[in-house]
Formats: sequence, structure tokens, C-alpha cells
Amino acid sequence: MKDLSSNIVPHLWFVSNAREAVRFYISLFMDSKIVSETMNSGTPSGDTDIITFELHGQRFMAINGGEEQACGWLKDRFGIAWQIVPEIMDEMMATNDRVKLSRVTEAMLRMVKLNIQQLVDAGNDLPSK
Repeated sequence: MKDLSSNIVPHLWFVSNAREAVRFYISLFMDSKIVSETMNSGTPSGDTDIITFELHGQRFMAINGGEEQACGWLKDRFGIAWQIVPEIMDEMMATNDRVKLSRVTEAMLRMVKLNIQQLVDAGNDLPSK
């Protein structure tokens, strides 16, 4: 059986202070760093910080903003919100192409269960609207 521990990236949802929390967390652990920071503007919950970071080699993603959205999120029986995200989403969300990022985000916001093919199609270099 494949070792899943190397593929699981916990996503942490913050109401408004993801950037501050991430900076605090990386100050506590040696060999920790921010991998990428993205500002996603114009989502239904407003501007959203998406920060990928590592704590002693374990990758995490912090998301800042608003109420829970569909987008693959679920809440477990303990009240913890989790997002089930295909690996390819990291690549799609890390783009510097704001038009492509907007298309992928808009497609994702319409989904409850993430559909990889529809997200890939949204991220393809199609003419922007």
C-alpha cells in the first residue's frame, strides 16, 4: 500500500489572520518556511490569502477568510473543517496568471465535490471572458 503521509497536506482555515498565524508557526520550528503566498481577490468571502508553508518538512496550507464554502470542504464529527484537494490544485493555485487563477477559482466555487477534469479545463489557456 502506498504511504499516504507524504501526500496529505493539512489545510488550516483562519477567519482573518492566516498570515500572522503562519509567521508565528514558522518561528517556532527549525527548518520551517513559507513556500508560497497567493492573494485571491473577488471570492464570495472577499479577498483570500492562501499560504503554503512547511513546518520541519511537513507541508501545510493556510487559508484566510469568511465562511466555509463548498469547494471540497467538509466538517468532521469533531467540528474540524477539512478540505479534500487533488494534488494538481497546488499547481493550478500557484500560477502567476491571474486570469487562469480566476477561472480555476470560479469553477471550484461552483463545486461541492471537486471535479479534477473541470478544474483542469478551467485552467487551460482558453480566451478569458
